[in-house]
Amino acid sequence: MTAVEIDDVLAAALPATIEARMPARADRFALVHSDAMLVQELPGPAPTALVANLPYNVAVPVLLHMLERFPSIERTLVMVQAEVADRLAARPGNKVYGVPSVKANWYAEVKRAGAIGRNVFGPRRTSTPAWSPWSAAPSRSRPPPPGGRSSRSSTRPSHSAARPSARPSRPGRAPRRRPRRPW
Repeated sequence: MTAVEIDDVLAAALPATIEARMPARADRFALVHSDAMLVQELPGPAPTALVANLPYNVAVPVLLHMLERFPSIERTLVMVQAEVADRLAARPGNKVYGVPSVKANWYAEVKRAGAIGRNVFGPRRTSTPAWSPWSAAPSRSRPPPPGGRSSRSSTRPSHSAARPSARPSRPGRAPRRRPRRPW
C-alpha cells in the first residue's frame, strides 16, 4: 500500500496511523511525500487500485494524471465534492457534461455512487461530498486522450486564446459574447 500526501502534517502522521490501525500490514506501507501531480513512479508493484479523498480544485487533474501515468490502475474509489462527481460521471446531453467527463470516460467507466453526510466530518463541511467509483474501461489500452496531458490547462478551455484580437465592427449591435462554461 502506497500513500501520496503533499501536506507535511498529514504525511508525518501517516506511518504512525498505519502502525496503530493496521500493525500486520505496516511493513508493506510506503509514503510518497509529494504533490500527486508530480508523481511519475511509485514504490513497489504497479498499482491496481486508487483510493482518494480529493479537494475540489485538484480532483480532476489528479485523477486524470494518475490514470494516464499508471495504466495498471483497474479501479478507483474517490471522495470528491458532489459537483465534481456529477461532472465526471455525466453523459452526453447532460448540462454538466464537458471536457472532464470526456477525459474521465476515456480512461474508465465512471459512476456516482452516492452522497456522504456533511456532519460526518469535523469541522463540518460546507459542501456535500460524494463517492465516485471508477472501473477501467475496456479501451484502457488507448493512448492518452486528444489534447495531450491531463494537466489543469488541458481540462479547462482558454476562452481568451480562441478570440481574435480585432473583431470586425457590427454597426448598431453589441459585440457577441461567448457564454462562460461551468468548468
